[in-house]
Amino acid sequence: MNFNSILIGSEDPKRLADYYTKLFGKPTMDDGAYFGWQLGGGFLTIGPHDQVHGKNREPGRIIWNIETPNVKAGRHIYRGRLELDSLTTAIRNTLEANGWRHVSSTKSSQHGTTQVYEKDGDSLQVQLWEGLWYTYAEYTTGRVMKRVK
Repeated sequence: MNFNSILIGSEDPKRLADYYTKLFGKPTMDDGAYFGWQLGGGFLTIGPHDQVHGKNREPGRIIWNIETPNVKAGRHIYRGRLELDSLTTAIRNTLEANGWRHVSSTKSSQHGTTQVYEKDGDSLQVQLWEGLWYTYAEYTTGRVMKRVK
């Protein structure tokens, strides 16, 4: 297993980058919107995210990237303008019709709706939320290729 990177989303990435610059020195990557530091074999990246506002007790926009030869995974984010409740129902009905077993659902005003499914050893997490202009659907899936003993 190899720690690859962490991406932290912020409404004020420059301010957060200034803080991490005091800890780690000048960023090794700086394009004005995204800032990054090479830390050993991994990378810390700070960037903008439209779903993060103010101080947050439960940070919802931190993405960890860990590489392993035993698990294959993917993540896709779509955006459009749909009514969230009807989209949630449509996604569940479509996935169940295609053999995915619904495991759980959670809903919160801060993080939207999260649905978890499983099919033949694969896992799928669907997160749905509304932004200022768009409705977002994030699909994250993973498969264990070879179990570690």
